[in-house]
Amino acid sequence: MIERESAGQSPSFSDNPYLAVERKYLDRLGSSHQRERMWMFAAFLASAVAVSLSALLFQESGQSRVVPFVVEVDKLGRAVAVSSLPQTTLADDRIVKY
Repeated sequence: MIERESAGQSPSFSDNPYLAVERKYLDRLGSSHQRERMWMFAAFLASAVAVSLSALLFQESGQSRVVPFVVEVDKLGRAVAVSSLPQTTLADDRIVKY
């Protein structure tokens, strides 16, 4: 009969060259899977950032932020007085009555 080693111990990788090669192969395969998952996470994160920035750009483009100014210039073309115009309504009373 073949005698077994103690039941609680598994053969070590250094004892068996085939197990050592298998461990190297599994380590290499595992590290490639880990790298693949990290690249997938980075791609997902970049996509999420791109979508959120696109949404913010779309939201900002709908808001008007133009402030009209009146600039008085002298004969040489230098600005003498600068003031902003007060907010006015776009509808004229004559148009509203029409």
